[in-house]
Amino acid sequence: MIFLFVQILVAPSSTLFPDSNQYSIIAYRFLGDSEQTAVEKTVGQWCADQARHQAQANDARMVPDRAFDPARSRRSCVADNTDNVEFTGQPRYHQIFTPRIGYPLAVAALVPLAGMRIALWAVPVGCTLLAGILLWYLLIAVGLRSSVAAVGQALLYVLPTGTWGVLSLSEGPALLGVVAAMLGSVLLSTGRRRSGIATLIAGLVVAGLVKYSTALPFAGVLVVVALVGLWRRAGDRRGLLFLGVTGAAVTGAVVLVSSLLRLPGMAESLQDSFTDHFHQPDVPDPFARLLEVNGRYWLQWLTFTPMNVTLLAGSVVGGWAMWRRDRFVALLVLACGALGFALTAAHPEVTQGDRLYVLAWLIPVVGLPIAVQRLVDSARTTVLDVVVPADSPLTCR
Repeated sequence: MIFLFVQILVAPSSTLFPDSNQYSIIAYRFLGDSEQTAVEKTVGQWCADQARHQAQANDARMVPDRAFDPARSRRSCVADNTDNVEFTGQPRYHQIFTPRIGYPLAVAALVPLAGMRIALWAVPVGCTLLAGILLWYLLIAVGLRSSVAAVGQALLYVLPTGTWGVLSLSEGPALLGVVAAMLGSVLLSTGRRRSGIATLIAGLVVAGLVKYSTALPFAGVLVVVALVGLWRRAGDRRGLLFLGVTGAAVTGAVVLVSSLLRLPGMAESLQDSFTDHFHQPDVPDPFARLLEVNGRYWLQWLTFTPMNVTLLAGSVVGGWAMWRRDRFVALLVLACGALGFALTAAHPEVTQGDRLYVLAWLIPVVGLPIAVQRLVDSARTTVLDVVVPADSPLTCR
């Protein structure tokens, strides 16, 4: 509730992004508007948002620009962008977002009650809030106390998982799908098959509808985790078998649908990155350029900013704690974190910050509460040893 209250307070300062506008256009289309009307409404909304933020920036400088007129700024922005705006001017850019129907569908359902601008904000916030609750249940399923599990929930909200999750983007809904699938996987590994199956499938469906480019490799990761778990005997055998079969089925289904519908693949996504959203000519070899960009990206990443140090330290401590407590959970979370870095390597962009590897933050989010529980258990054992010495007549033999 504290998280939700804080988000309501900061809602007036939330902003739109070029990606937000793509989802807005799709949502308007779901509501029955033509392409032209959807673009016009989105441009008006974008320009109003830009004018509002400019006015806030002027106020923040404590030297108000009296010549600045928000209404005139908005009209000027609309006139300049209605026919040729960055986020609507290139059909290939728009096509990348067209298959991502989950977020716009949820937004469209909320628009009649709250309007487009609020709906674009409320859906990610609600999804991130629910992702934190599901993470709490995941930690309870691992055997943590409810108070310690709440530490993980809080970490999900305050770390980049929450920072990016509440923005008017698809990160919040995608995070919800991933966490739900992880919870389902943990339930299956502990023999709770009925609830595990339902949660796993629901999570994979959400992830697939929101961002299939994440759902595809994530489903593949679940197959690998299930196979390793079976080999290491790290959980309920039938549950792990179902996890592997489900992951394989989802992987095959996404590949098949992508092929039949000719959805944009990795090459098209790279061209989008290297051509400034298709405003420049295509590069001749995007994969060769990808290797070059990766070299520069990771060298810059290794400058060890405070957030990078936090991620690495939290991952080391959390990974060790998970491995000592539950090998399957450790395999699952570490593989998910590795996927976050792999997705970054497939789309390295310094300006996106930790948005690209946001899944990697699930390692400290899950692992650190387990480390805290280990400390609590160790402290209790120490206290009991002090209060009741081993050679005491009160000690059971």
